Amino acid sequence: MNISKIPWTHGTWNPWIGCHAVSPECAGCYARADREKKGCDFSTLVLTSTWNAPYTLNALAGRQGCCAFMFASSLTDWFHHDADGWREDAWSVVRECKNLIWLVLSKRIKDAEACLPEDWTENFNHVWLGTTVGHRSSLGRVDALRQIPCSKRFLSIEPLLEDISTELDLDGIGWALVGGMSGELWQEKQMRIEWAASLYDLTRRTGTPFFFKQASTGKSEQGSNALGLHLAERQGLTADPKTVDLVREVPETPLPLLPLNREKGRRFSVKEWHRYQEQ
Repeated sequence: MNISKIPWTHGTWNPWIGCHAVSPECAGCYARADREKKGCDFSTLVLTSTWNAPYTLNALAGRQGCCAFMFASSLTDWFHHDADGWREDAWSVVRECKNLIWLVLSKRIKDAEACLPEDWTENFNHVWLGTTVGHRSSLGRVDALRQIPCSKRFLSIEPLLEDISTELDLDGIGWALVGGMSGELWQEKQMRIEWAASLYDLTRRTGTPFFFKQASTGKSEQGSNALGLHLAERQGLTADPKTVDLVREVPETPLPLLPLNREKGRRFSVKEWHRYQEQ
């Protein structure tokens, strides 16, 4: 487990690391870039030594009578077939850590149902399943996600590569997390803030909690206030970049949630915001 820099989770757990690209959203993958900088072959899945780590956060949440978010597989895909021999043991960790709400995110959601444990409906109500959709070609994943029984479904609309708001169906979706691409390809594949705003408008009509993560910049977690600034300007208001709403909503949880640091990341200054709008 890592105490995460990601603002929508308390921790991350990667029982294995590695993956293969499957869709446009995989371009500029931060996990691949990080592993390759270390001289590792990201296309070969390898086990980690972190298998006991989730119990630490689970115990902390339990002592406080709370629950906590655990993002599963931030550096891999939970349903990657090369992990088929390890997943049953990973499910055992999830099963035992019931003070955690497990956020299991996958681009291979069409393969997920065949990879669920036999006692899925009885013992895994603390797992939320999600898929990544930031491009029209990936919209079929949302339909596949809707077919899987689970306590809550969520979408990682990051990186948002084009406007999908008119074609995205949020029926049965309980959380939408939106952000732009960071890293070396951010300018080539820059998210227009209007695309995020259109998705925000869609969630207002459907009542879906909305979490804006970041603008498109060279570094991750930058421009966390970009959507808030845009929405304010759209209403004819002048917002203070230091205090404007970050638009970071979180769904209700069965138990009180451990404090979530929604201020993680870096806000744009006025100058940076204007520069971003001009790009």
